[in-house]
Amino acid sequence: MPQMPHAQLATTQISVINESTVLTDADVTPVVIALQQQVTNDFRPIWGIDAELKMIPQGTQPPAGTWWLAILDDSDQAGALGYHDLTPDGLPIGKVSQPAI
Repeated sequence: MPQMPHAQLATTQISVINESTVLTDADVTPVVIALQQQVTNDFRPIWGIDAELKMIPQGTQPPAGTWWLAILDDSDQAGALGYHDLTPDGLPIGKVSQPAI
């Protein structure tokens, strides 16, 4: 399958926000590293879209203009371990409850 050169790819900035009271930032950081590796190795070559994931420490606001991936203790949607929504700025957010990690 043809692959796009990296220089031609659009890069989406994704802030991984730890909102869990159970998982520490140290618990979540290896997950962010693994997700970044999967995006770089598997997603980018096939879909031609790149993403840079950045761990946002607990209590810190994500940079403006970034997509969000929020790690929660419990889902705020009954029966869902994770789902997609929009941030207050209308950008994508993924919400994942920590039992799913």
